[in-house]
Amino acid sequence: MRGLTEDVLGNLPKESEQVLEAIQNSFVPRNDRTTIEDYMSELVDWLSILGRRKLRDSENMAIGITSEKSFTIEQLEDALVEVKKKVTGAIDKSGLDLSTHRKFIDAVHRISHAGKSIAGSSTSYFIMNYDTLIEDALGLEKITVADGFSAGATAWWDLASYSNHDLQAKVYKLHGSIDWRQSSEGEFPHRPRKGVQASKTSEYGMIWPAATKYRESQSDPYALLMDAFRHALRPKGQADTVLLICGYSFSDAHINYEIDQALRQLEQKLTVIAFTELDVPDGQLADWVNDDEVNGLVKVYGNKGFYHDGEVKESDAELPWWKFEVLTDLLGGKR
Repeated sequence: MRGLTEDVLGNLPKESEQVLEAIQNSFVPRNDRTTIEDYMSELVDWLSILGRRKLRDSENMAIGITSEKSFTIEQLEDALVEVKKKVTGAIDKSGLDLSTHRKFIDAVHRISHAGKSIAGSSTSYFIMNYDTLIEDALGLEKITVADGFSAGATAWWDLASYSNHDLQAKVYKLHGSIDWRQSSEGEFPHRPRKGVQASKTSEYGMIWPAATKYRESQSDPYALLMDAFRHALRPKGQADTVLLICGYSFSDAHINYEIDQALRQLEQKLTVIAFTELDVPDGQLADWVNDDEVNGLVKVYGNKGFYHDGEVKESDAELPWWKFEVLTDLLGGKR
């Protein structure tokens, strides 16, 4: 998120940049945890206020974000459009190197399963990122996968695609994807081949990083994907389940809630393994680490230590196992 924030904020048209600067100045003092999600949330909130005033024919149609700066609804709407363009532009790039992602897929599906019977089993990937790197790597490694769509290069949403018993992997994009398009003609997204205009009105099928994302996650297809996440944490027959978490900041309350409830309801059938860049767990991770009811089910691999079942193993040296390439090597037995 920090990298995305820098990409977006350093590249906006002048008027939109002024809006974002005013919002930035309202976060004083700013720190590394203030990201584009915070700025977009502020924008969406201000637009909601002005939208309500417009609906009631108010004459006061400007928002004073700071004591020196006021903006109209049109300026805020333009700024939000520009931010969305920069977000998608930062993600939707060509010529990407997938070598680490391919090694990761190989480690998960081949090295970790070496000598084991895996007939009828599959690995589920629940992804909050918008990019398609995991799906692309699965395809390049010839892993049979379902991602919620059916057909060819231009595909339509089909929840039944996950029901195939011969799958090795299932990918659930909980916040949508850079290659999804949402049309006013239907409730569910479609995935057109790049360059194909599949409908007259089509925008990215994504839950944007803003405070409204919880409300948006209650609508389909996102509600269906969340339901799949809920069921994956509680498999039929109460089988032992491992949830491995990497690259997630635990900033989505609705995601944290589902994991927390599964930990408390499954009679110790769920193990959560979290890799984090934090030196010391905070937020949701700290809550689990300090809770005797669940800390035996949660293993936290931090940047300066390991936390499990009330015990702490500290390290003076940094332990970068939270980095994707390091985790890949660990899974592949190379570290």
